[in-house]
Amino acid sequence: MRTHHLRPPRERETSSSRHDKIMTVDSTSGDQTPKKPSPAQIAVVLVTNEPIVRAGLRLLIERAEDMTVAAEANDLAALISTADKFNDHVALIDVDERGLSMLPDFLGRAVNAKVLVLSTANDHERHAVAMRMGARGLVFKENTPEILIKAIQKVHAGEVWLERKMMASVISDMSRVLSGKPDATSRQIATLTARERQVVSLIGEGLKNRDIAGRLFITEATVRHHLTSIFGKLDVKDRCELVVYAFRHGLAEFTTSRPSTALH
Repeated sequence: MRTHHLRPPRERETSSSRHDKIMTVDSTSGDQTPKKPSPAQIAVVLVTNEPIVRAGLRLLIERAEDMTVAAEANDLAALISTADKFNDHVALIDVDERGLSMLPDFLGRAVNAKVLVLSTANDHERHAVAMRMGARGLVFKENTPEILIKAIQKVHAGEVWLERKMMASVISDMSRVLSGKPDATSRQIATLTARERQVVSLIGEGLKNRDIAGRLFITEATVRHHLTSIFGKLDVKDRCELVVYAFRHGLAEFTTSRPSTALH
């Protein structure tokens, strides 16, 4: 596993002085501008109504060399009016299911933002709601700080972060809301070629395009071509929906051989 180095605290810069630079959004904030990250940094928006949790997350993220906290808010409602300022940001949110219901509105305005949800391991219903509402990843609060940093990096890069032990329950819950008659589904699956079925199965294992290419002895461009065809045939819009579809209809098998998966 790649090791992520954290910066030691700066001697001449206190946590309070760093916080002064961060945009705090609430109902009285008015028109503010998020803290601007350097070109090499990931801009993170913290959303939680627990001050101690937010302070801890801020310190952790600010110590990572490749990311910074650009803004903070108590809830998603406070971000809606300024959501267009958070394109290309990663929104790290710790909110209840009512708050998660506002995700589509937020993502409709911050179209390139990526949402990563903090949750407890046993909150299965919230996991499914988060993914249905547009979240790109879920991280357990019980995890180590290094896992959270890695998840932020992966989600920012366009991948989907799911813990292996939560994947089965998320897929099971999400599959209940997927529409489609059995006969129509069978016809969809029948249109897949043998090679496309192999690609779907490997996607279910959490493999990236380059790993699939190596496994099947084909180029990454060919993998991308297969995925475009698969998305069209199965009427799914991205890799996350493809994984749900694959597990639901037996095109992939659930395993616990890896602790987590990032779907790129």
